[in-house]
Amino acid sequence: MYDETLSPARDEILEVARADRTSLYTHSVIGAAAHVLYDMEEVLFEHGVYDPYTRWSGPLPARILRACAERFTRECLYVDEDVEPVKLLDTVVWQASVHLDAELTPVEGPVMAVCRAEVGYVSLPRAGAAPLLVTLGRPDEAAAQMIMSSGGGGFLGPYRPGPWTWNLTTRTPGTYFIGDGTRVVAPAPSHETAAEVGAIVAGVLAGDIVPPCGVD
Repeated sequence: MYDETLSPARDEILEVARADRTSLYTHSVIGAAAHVLYDMEEVLFEHGVYDPYTRWSGPLPARILRACAERFTRECLYVDEDVEPVKLLDTVVWQASVHLDAELTPVEGPVMAVCRAEVGYVSLPRAGAAPLLVTLGRPDEAAAQMIMSSGGGGFLGPYRPGPWTWNLTTRTPGTYFIGDGTRVVAPAPSHETAAEVGAIVAGVLAGDIVPPCGVD
């Protein structure tokens, strides 16, 4: 049975996550990936195929973390309950304040952006730096396709919402929201998920976590 206090799986997944150049990962995602890694290693060792399997397929931790990120992204696309970004961003601010042991007063928000996409944001102060923006929204896949295919000069179809996504950035969402800055890979939006994002935000504001895509 998996026990994260006894297994090195969590440390192996964390090592991969910290090397990621585009994303940060919530506690739940790391935990899920570590559990999968432990179970897979158990089966491969039991059948005596661990070495030949990993020799051909590459290291398991990186592949499993990618697979788990894809799974959670899919869950964030098909969300049954109504998502209220402003309320969830309030939870992010509250939980970040708890972790910092200091009340955070937003520079702006949480508010919904003036944007054709569904996205909310909150702007948080940072000493000697531009405010940190936390966004929760559904990136405009039609706009992203237009920008990537023609540099912004092609035909823009109707808004096509992507999966709910958390991002850390310094840029306020504009007319077209395609997701900006560092993505936070997380379970489907909920107050529990927002609390985990709040812990990451606190780490960024304290200087303990450096978003791979930068916030300067």
